[in-house]
Amino acid sequence: MNLDQIFSNILIKEFEAIVVDCRNSEDNIDDFLYFYSAAFGVVRRVMNFQSEPALILAHLVLENSYQVMNQRWGQSTKPGTAFKSFPKILPKKITEELERLIKALKDNNGDKVRLSLESISNISYIATGNGNYLYHRGKITL
Repeated sequence: MNLDQIFSNILIKEFEAIVVDCRNSEDNIDDFLYFYSAAFGVVRRVMNFQSEPALILAHLVLENSYQVMNQRWGQSTKPGTAFKSFPKILPKKITEELERLIKALKDNNGDKVRLSLESISNISYIATGNGNYLYHRGKITL
C-alpha cells in the first residue's frame, strides 16, 4: 500500500483500538458489529486525504463485510425467519483477520493486506444464505 506514513499510522492506531473493542465484544454480536463498523469508517476518513486503490478495496471489503453480517444478524433475530443460523465464530475470526491486517500494514506488505481483505470477505460471506449453505457443506472453511 502506497500510503504516507502519517495515514498508515492513523489506520494502524485506529485498527488496534477497534480490535480491542471487537475482541471484548465477540460474545455480543450487536456490540461487536457496532465496533466493527468503525473499521470501514476510518478507511473512508483516510481516503479523504489520500486516495489509493488498496484503500478503496479495503473500504469496500470492510463495509460490505459489516453490512452482510449486520443484515443477517438482524434477520436471524426476527420471528418467522427461515434462516436462523449465525455462526458465533464469525466475530472471533473477523477480529483475528483484523489483527493480521494490522501486521500487514505495519510491514507495509501490500500482498498480505490483500490476502487479509480476501479472508475477511470469505469469513463474512458465510453470513449470506449461500455462504452459510457452503459453510455447512464444508465448501468454505474458516
